[in-house]
Amino acid sequence: MRFFVFRAVLSASFVVSAFSATALWPDLRGKTLYLTGTTVIAGQAFTIDFGALVPGGIPITAASPGTLNIATTGPSDNSALSGSYPQPTPPNVVNGITYPICPNPVVPLTGSFNRTTGAFAMNGVLTGTSNFDFGVADLGATFGVQRTIIQFRNFRIPMTGTATTGSRGEFMIRQPGATSFTFDINSSFLFGTPRLALQNPNVCGFGGLQATITNPAFRIENWTLQQPVVSGTVTLGDFLGVPTGEPATIELRQNGATVETIPGVLLGPTGQYWFNTARRGVHDVWIKASHWLAAEVDGVNIVEAGVANVDVTLINGDIDGSNAIDSDDFDLLIAAFGGPGPIGDLDGTASVDSDDFDILVKNFGLSGAP
Repeated sequence: MRFFVFRAVLSASFVVSAFSATALWPDLRGKTLYLTGTTVIAGQAFTIDFGALVPGGIPITAASPGTLNIATTGPSDNSALSGSYPQPTPPNVVNGITYPICPNPVVPLTGSFNRTTGAFAMNGVLTGTSNFDFGVADLGATFGVQRTIIQFRNFRIPMTGTATTGSRGEFMIRQPGATSFTFDINSSFLFGTPRLALQNPNVCGFGGLQATITNPAFRIENWTLQQPVVSGTVTLGDFLGVPTGEPATIELRQNGATVETIPGVLLGPTGQYWFNTARRGVHDVWIKASHWLAAEVDGVNIVEAGVANVDVTLINGDIDGSNAIDSDDFDLLIAAFGGPGPIGDLDGTASVDSDDFDILVKNFGLSGAP
């Protein structure tokens, strides 16, 4: 059974290479922060138990983070920040069928960031009744494919965290434990909130089958806000599947030498990626994904404000991961031919067939960026 994937998200952009005991944390005005952590929603409506459907919660990863946009206005001490919390695009592809995307409301935010102590606070509220599209989901034999919409009244986002640095010196704001989103509960049978609606997947808006959610709870656990210092899109050549979760290894190089390796960078649904680094200055960015040849983008200037559009297109066919498409890859494909993969399934169709053979033949003899 596939369930909706709602990703709570916030955004702002910043990073610093090093801090001394007397240095200020960075100015957050005009930044976009990416949020990762775990979203947990609980409650019952119809025959749906959210907790049972998503045990342990929904991970918010770098492949599909949340964002918090902070405005450029306000004093330089960051004592009066404003911004917005735009929800990410909800999932709209189920069983290979693409359904319309319904826009979600944007929550206005106010808060502060103490640049001396690193204390961070943000609050937002959507007054009145607001509908949140959690995406299209296959809820099984009882309901089939439905658009899952939850309605809240006076939905509020209180967040407090503390600035810190990661293992590579990158700047981030963290909140261990749980941050609960709050909302007003009305027990009226007709107007009770929060409510769940199971809607025709081709229709936006609150409607269809409706029920009041009992014992509702909605929170983010162990969240981290940080700037995507280097970001871009990896286009996986000759691939028909969805790149979500495909891991890539990225190296930062200077003068031909690798100065930092970032393994396991997960791609998003369109191949987008981002990672943090404390390094600054001009680097060459080398990117390699499983059965694709590596590519390199030279002369990328990494600055504190971040660098975007570091895009590459990777050539398919490197089955053994040697960064060359040769007879060893041919032997592996022949051994896997007729099976379901994943070895040899170059085009992502869950079968190793003549189409995969054609991809390997087309690219035979090529090598990736060394």
